Amino acid sequence: MKKIVSRDNTHIKQAAKLKNKKYRQQQKLYLIEGQRLVNEALMSNQVVEKVFVAEDFSISDEMNRRLQNFDCYLIPPALFSSITDTENPQGIAAIVQKPEPDRDILADNITCLLLLDQITDPGNMGTIIRTAWAFNFDGIMLTPGCVDPYNPKVVRATMGGIFHLPVYEIDEQVLDGLIRSGYRLIGSYPDACNSIYEVDYTGPIVVVIGSEAQGISPAISERCKVKAFIPVNSRVESLNAAVSCAIIMSEANRQRQRETLSCDQSCAIIRLD
Repeated sequence: MKKIVSRDNTHIKQAAKLKNKKYRQQQKLYLIEGQRLVNEALMSNQVVEKVFVAEDFSISDEMNRRLQNFDCYLIPPALFSSITDTENPQGIAAIVQKPEPDRDILADNITCLLLLDQITDPGNMGTIIRTAWAFNFDGIMLTPGCVDPYNPKVVRATMGGIFHLPVYEIDEQVLDGLIRSGYRLIGSYPDACNSIYEVDYTGPIVVVIGSEAQGISPAISERCKVKAFIPVNSRVESLNAAVSCAIIMSEANRQRQRETLSCDQSCAIIRLD
């Protein structure tokens, strides 16, 4: 590993600047922290540009082998703290290229997408991305006003999910194009007539989740032809956005897996005949 001791080093300055959203967007880079995230990035198809290791951090032999093919820099603990976003950094961080999401996936007629409308809390955003990965969603779309998905707090909360799901920042034109191509927008509303367990989540769909404070915005709401509520105790005013999203995605995943299984069984019967 190469050693860096100065705050004026170009690599250190670059890493520190990645705390800023505008700089992340300009450079198309972001910073990840912690052994778990770095390890996940190294094993995935992410482009890891450089890795920083604090001098007092103990690297496992397996991690050390993985780092052999990357630009790695050993830096003093105080310098490491200056580039990270956490109060007690774990001692390893990396600069990763922001991926260019493949927009062809939006044209797939079996795609299951999630649309987040003005979700501003980093913890909620990160948890939702992680949960969407867990429940086999194909991608996440964000309206203007959402928190940056590459915000350090969001990235940590995804627990690696950010490496496995395409994230699209979209406008109403993109949404209208999806509707014309056959997508159904399914919105979550506490006053809807049907529960989420009465809604068909198969086929090309977009599950829409609004902010806790304002719900789904009027412009998006008018495009939601299907509306559903989550049945809960009537004394509970509302659920956290990430929790609501997880409940709906779980039901969507259950239905879609059941449909896939039924299709596979039908195909098997046809082959036997």
